Amino acid sequence: MPGYGIDLIIALALGYLVYQDWQYRAISWVLYPFLLVFIIIRATMLVSWPQLGTYVLVNAMLLSFQFISITLFLWLRYKKRVNPLAGYFGLGDLLFWVLLAVGFSPVNFMCFHVGSLVLALLLHMLLTRYKAYGGSNKIPLAGFQALFYIFVLFMPYILPAFGRYDDTALLLLLQSLL
Repeated sequence: MPGYGIDLIIALALGYLVYQDWQYRAISWVLYPFLLVFIIIRATMLVSWPQLGTYVLVNAMLLSFQFISITLFLWLRYKKRVNPLAGYFGLGDLLFWVLLAVGFSPVNFMCFHVGSLVLALLLHMLLTRYKAYGGSNKIPLAGFQALFYIFVLFMPYILPAFGRYDDTALLLLLQSLL
């Protein structure tokens, strides 16, 4: 597969992102444009530019809806306008979501996003319970999601039917579960 080297570069950068988020609860801004460039290069090897643009637009609308929902929830809970990026949600997490919007077709994106949020919460609860964190109560969300993204990145090499930009196998799997 010709994109293996690019996937490896993305995986190594994601691994560094996981380390930074876990260790410092912060991510170097340089990683975001670096990853974006390589994710776009890899995406254009798999789908056309117009198709990628459509995927990114749909995924961005889904993220916008989620971010607006978070903002409304905080507003209703505290009965005043609250900036979600001020202590509730990290800017690095939001920027990582933008990277994910480029990295998947819409169905794959929704499944990955919801699944990785659930897994991140479970992993955070488990690590907190066993005091594996250095006393921080902040969830390294982008780090957890990057860890899961590394796994998904190499899934097509193990199960060729699954692709980040091809919803067919995932839709068939979901249909069989229903």
